[in-house]
Amino acid sequence: MNTALMRNVALGPWIHTASACRFLAPPRVPEVAAVRSVVTSVSRRGAHEQVRYDAVVLCDGVPVLEVAHTALYRLGI
Repeated sequence: MNTALMRNVALGPWIHTASACRFLAPPRVPEVAAVRSVVTSVSRRGAHEQVRYDAVVLCDGVPVLEVAHTALYRLGI
């Protein structure tokens, strides 16, 4: 999930604040895994900017994990 964040949001120092995971199916070995993600919101949290995004992990095209991820990505230090 962190790689998906780093590829889709211009980051400097950042802080992971939350992840909500839902397992959908067990992956089988060997399978090719892929992550699809989309930024769902950008907002302020105190002095910081926060990004939220949803991701799904696919194994050979079958969804096996959904994640809602939140991070502070522009720190107002």
